[in-house]
Amino acid sequence: LSQLRYLSETAPELLEKSAALLNVADLLHFRLCGTASQNWSFATVSQMFDFERGTWDSGLLKTLGLPDHFLLEPSAGKILGTTGEGIRVISGIGHDTACAFHGAGSRSDELVLSLGTWAMAGSVLPPDSLLEPLSPPFGYFGILPGKYAVFRSMPGQWLQDGCVAQWKKEGLFTSHREFDRQVEESVCKAVFELDSPELSAPENMPETI
Repeated sequence: LSQLRYLSETAPELLEKSAALLNVADLLHFRLCGTASQNWSFATVSQMFDFERGTWDSGLLKTLGLPDHFLLEPSAGKILGTTGEGIRVISGIGHDTACAFHGAGSRSDELVLSLGTWAMAGSVLPPDSLLEPLSPPFGYFGILPGKYAVFRSMPGQWLQDGCVAQWKKEGLFTSHREFDRQVEESVCKAVFELDSPELSAPENMPETI
């Protein structure tokens, strides 16, 4: 949403002549079979989704002065076409964290942690749950139509990635295996808040920590 808002202020002609908004999963589908589509689970994390209506939040877009002619009807479980080799292309769960939660086979009483550069911790909601408004860092995402999860976002390996990038720049980093070995041998007991704003984009991650 913020990217589209930025484009509307800096390059509105790009939005006006755009035919379809394709997220990563949608772009892969398009390259495979030539069909433009909007994946449902990806749409739910776009900041432009109306969870009550199960589709785009046209009122929000209008308030922000954004066009919506390039937004296709979100769908899931739909056969989009076939590849040149005759293999069917299906729009399933397009968002990586939604895939992780679905693949974990989680029940509503189980906690799931999807860990990467950023981490999502949460659980799948019982059917027909009321999706009340939440404040960041808490939120919802859709897995499949009618199946939602509640999550808390937080830094995952972001701090480690930042340290490694700095150590490589200084010629100090040897390997991730060596990194893990030194972590296991360390007697450091320091505790700090991972969500501290100073850690969001520091010039020198180890120094900032």
